[in-house]
Parts: sequence; structure tokens; C-alpha cells
Amino acid sequence: MISRLLIVVRHAWHMWRALALPKNSRKGGWNHMPAHELLHLLKRECEELQAACWELEHHGGAVENVVREAADISNFAAMIADNAKAAK
Repeated sequence: MISRLLIVVRHAWHMWRALALPKNSRKGGWNHMPAHELLHLLKRECEELQAACWELEHHGGAVENVVREAADISNFAAMIADNAKAAK
């Protein structure tokens, strides 16, 4: 059970780190973004994760790229959920 919690905490830290990057913190949030736009960005991040996994498996790509793309996907999913809750 503890190992699962550590996985979640570590992943959440990577999510926070991505959102705290200057290039992302200047964007002003996601509350104004419609779900279809966030879904489009989420799908693009899925493609980037697929590419990072392929690079890791076939060309010795960096594990950090996989971790970063997975955190990006989680961030967009959380944004969609946050906006859905706010709409109710």
C-alpha cells in the first residue's frame, strides 16, 4: 500500500513541477478553456508520451521524457475534471 502511495505522490510532484514552469505559469490557468480544447491538448500529450516510450524502448531515450509526458497527460485530465466540477 505504501509503495502505491509513493507512486502517486511522486507523480503528483512531477505534475506540480510541470505546472510551475515559467512557460506554463504565465498561461493564466485553464478555467477559460472549453473541454474540447483541453481534450485536444490531452490527445497531443498522449502522442508525445507514445513517442517518448518508443524512444526509450528502441533508442535508449530518457526515462525523464516518459515521466514528464505522463505528468502532462495527468495535468490535462485534472484540468478537464476541475472545469467539469466548476460547471456544476
